[in-house]
Amino acid sequence: MSHLAAAAPLPADLITSTSRISDRLKPVHPVRNPSRFSEVLAGIARTKKILILSGDTALSGCGIPPLDSIAEYPEQPRRTTYWNLIRESTEHPEKYPIHSLTNFNRIMTERRITARQAQRLPYFDYLHTLCKADRLTRCLTTSIDGLEAKSSVDVAGRVTTIYGDNRFSRCLVPACEGLSEEQTSALDDTFRTQKMARCEACWDKNKKNSMQRRFGTEELRALRPCVQARCGLSFVNIELSVDDDGEQGDDYTDALPPIPRASESKAKMSGNGKSRGKRQPAIKFTPPDPIDLAGYDGGCHLFLLLGAPPKDPDLLDVTRDLAASVHGRGGAVVYIDPGLLHGTSQHDHIDIHLQADIQETLSEVMKQMEQDLVGEPMGENIGNDADLWFELIQNELPVRHTQKDVPYDRAVCAHCSCGIEDYLAECTQCRITYCYRRVQEVEDSEDSESDSGEATTLKHSLDLHATSVSETSLKPPSEPLAKSSTSRTSDSFPFYEACIAFNMFHTGGRQPSLAEAKQSFICPDCWNFQEKGLYPHYVRPPPRDSIELTTDVWPRLALVVFYVEDFWPQTKHLVNFTTGFWRQLGWEFVVQPVKLQHLKEREDPFANLEWQAGSYQFIAVFLTHGLTGDQGYQLNNHQSLRPTELLAQSLPVVQTALYGASASFVFYFSCGHPMRNPSMVKELCDWVNLEHNPAYVFACLNKKLSPIYMFNLFNKVTKALAERPADARSVVQLAWMRDSIACSHSDLLCVARNLPAELWLYAPFQSRPLGKALPSLLSVCSCKRRDDHPDPQVGRVGRRKIWKVEHKGKAGDKLKDIELRAICRACGQWWLLSHTPLEGHLSKVNGVFGAIVPYFR
Repeated sequence: MSHLAAAAPLPADLITSTSRISDRLKPVHPVRNPSRFSEVLAGIARTKKILILSGDTALSGCGIPPLDSIAEYPEQPRRTTYWNLIRESTEHPEKYPIHSLTNFNRIMTERRITARQAQRLPYFDYLHTLCKADRLTRCLTTSIDGLEAKSSVDVAGRVTTIYGDNRFSRCLVPACEGLSEEQTSALDDTFRTQKMARCEACWDKNKKNSMQRRFGTEELRALRPCVQARCGLSFVNIELSVDDDGEQGDDYTDALPPIPRASESKAKMSGNGKSRGKRQPAIKFTPPDPIDLAGYDGGCHLFLLLGAPPKDPDLLDVTRDLAASVHGRGGAVVYIDPGLLHGTSQHDHIDIHLQADIQETLSEVMKQMEQDLVGEPMGENIGNDADLWFELIQNELPVRHTQKDVPYDRAVCAHCSCGIEDYLAECTQCRITYCYRRVQEVEDSEDSESDSGEATTLKHSLDLHATSVSETSLKPPSEPLAKSSTSRTSDSFPFYEACIAFNMFHTGGRQPSLAEAKQSFICPDCWNFQEKGLYPHYVRPPPRDSIELTTDVWPRLALVVFYVEDFWPQTKHLVNFTTGFWRQLGWEFVVQPVKLQHLKEREDPFANLEWQAGSYQFIAVFLTHGLTGDQGYQLNNHQSLRPTELLAQSLPVVQTALYGASASFVFYFSCGHPMRNPSMVKELCDWVNLEHNPAYVFACLNKKLSPIYMFNLFNKVTKALAERPADARSVVQLAWMRDSIACSHSDLLCVARNLPAELWLYAPFQSRPLGKALPSLLSVCSCKRRDDHPDPQVGRVGRRKIWKVEHKGKAGDKLKDIELRAICRACGQWWLLSHTPLEGHLSKVNGVFGAIVPYFR
């Protein structure tokens, strides 16, 4: 058993560092998730430095009862757990009766004898294997039986028993050295007969004569198991009380005590002349030794938690601090236990939960270690542990979703959405509310329609408002603000930025008061201009172009991203990007990442989708490798499928969301080799025409494509499709041509139901006229710069040798009717480009040209 000495205070970054918070910790089951389970086991087997924290669950198969079980022994005075016995014997040792101590020693002796006959578990073999390979940094255990230390001498030097070790015994004197395992075993018969055994070493030091004081009591020098109820990396000492005449250690001298003064003697005498008893302070435990995390975990990259998580708050804090230290190096915390974790806030430091039997899991890890030949020198590939666990944790992406914004159901202004009800006036006919100015002029302006007249009226209103404020400012704060005598205001804030100013254009007769105008208010849309003439109120121009209708159905989107493991960083970026975009819009959204390597193991992630059928759209995105020839798209490390075969295997996993969607779409953000194969595109056209399949498929055609360049386009497309789902083909085309990054990085293939397949080609005339790249000018024209050319625009100094394309193409023109002439700017020589008949037409958006060409002619 190892003990950690007191260390200096931790740096601030270690103390305050927080654990990595996972979105949702999903257990990895060996039957339901065999591929993921095997990946994690392989990662554990390849890790070079490991820290372990084990509990009673890890030792459940060795025949030792757990600490929270009932201590059932003959002649037991009462039924209680081992843990309660330990707590009672250490919380107040000065009040612990001697008969309870002898009974506690007997029970723990029986447990100690049972532990010597415990069965050997694969867990012990795993510890021995790690120590043999010098890969075990530390092993923390909540067990008090010391079974881990029996594996080997090397393991014993790296095991720390958090709650003490029942193999040893000692008394409660702070300087007690305790008894060894052999010496404690020799006293088994004494403990089993419920006799008190005293610590002879500390008893000999306590010899005294009549002039000396005894340190503590005789009961505190009685031997007891070296166990404790508090979390510590060594035995937690207690502070023993001594007499008031000074602190004394275990060594005593023959010096006489000083003679007290008369006043002190009187103070220590009771009323009847007898000496008062000295009140001793209660025995208290000293705090545990501080933990130096940086040195204690040995720089490991894996923290294994074996068994149920600790319930002790102190141990939970230590566990979280150790996890934070491991996370600081890019490591991981793996929890192994067949039970489920309840709650998330207390277990957010755990990265992976293997829901399997501990002994079987460790046996599989040892088999993997033998296959991988992990006994190589520590100096090789030691820096790969952080990369290994970074990949294992990050490539399994969580589910993301956004909720619909809670609508504001109370009254708001129809123009500016002002929600202050005191400033709102309701139309008497349509019941629509508008915010109004809380001040009204006494006299009308002579020329209210002119700019100068309106400015004069506004200036007059401001002056009246200033007068009102100056008068009310002289009133005591406790008194209510009075209305100004020069303006009809309802409060001290006139709200000049309101959308309605009552009776600003009122002509003839008495001007209605503010209350009367509000009570008889009619909005501009309901005003009858033929009968009543011009509108008498000033209406401020609305600050926005369009107004959302409260009766419209808010968009919903169910998104699934199928990806191969190589593309998990791009997938994570796409998921976060789209989630944040839809959260900003306030629309409902849910995304489910699905790894193609685990496709056969996945259950329907949308099985519990609560949205009503037909109230949402469905989009499937594929991030995989597009292979050359007839290979199609990559499915896993050993298999590739044609586009229709990939859809047939992947989409049934999400059939709940697919069949209930009002519209469904598929996007391939991969290299475009398969879509350049006419047979595969023909199969895709036939597949789209089937009834329950998505009606649109969009695929990239670039042979070398990084999908990250298409994500900004995808966000714009999701928003546009939510607003105009009936015109999906033109919506995606328009968004593609408006996105300068997407259209310049890849052409697109559009396959729609009951429509011919189309190619959307990026076609700037100076580099790719009509979607075809110009040949290299150096291979076509062998001219040199000509300074003596009669035309000053040709061969001029500084003129680069590049193509210049002249055309008269316009948006909507047929490609076969467009004449192109390519000119060399250096010499002026020109060539008429091929007049091969081309099907399709020219498109132009924001100055960007594109060629819309049918795939099959």
